[in-house]
Amino acid sequence: MQLDTELLAQLDALRRQFAAGLPKRLDVIDSALVSLRADPSNHTALPALLTALHSLAGAAGTFGFGELGDAARVAEHRVAAWIAQGCTTDELDALQQQAQEWRKSGAASPATAERALDPR
Repeated sequence: MQLDTELLAQLDALRRQFAAGLPKRLDVIDSALVSLRADPSNHTALPALLTALHSLAGAAGTFGFGELGDAARVAEHRVAAWIAQGCTTDELDALQQQAQEWRKSGAASPATAERALDPR
């Protein structure tokens, strides 16, 4: 039983650490989108955006932020297509709007983090 309690405590600490880092993850996504909006031919911003979305999608699901993880995964697939085919400013704007909605909806808020951390 002590091992279970210790493991749960460690998992809880990792979830809290992830939740605390969510705003920074969203900042990285925002920064890449701003760079792409300013210069759609920016060859470093698109892979950086793909990496940030991939990381967010996997980690969010792992730490109990399922909706955010699913949305990030869809966005990741969209960006992967952009690498192959290019993207329009409308597509960039739509993804930037979605990232703003993640913030507004509280996907990265302390309240959402607490709900994700509550095992009940």
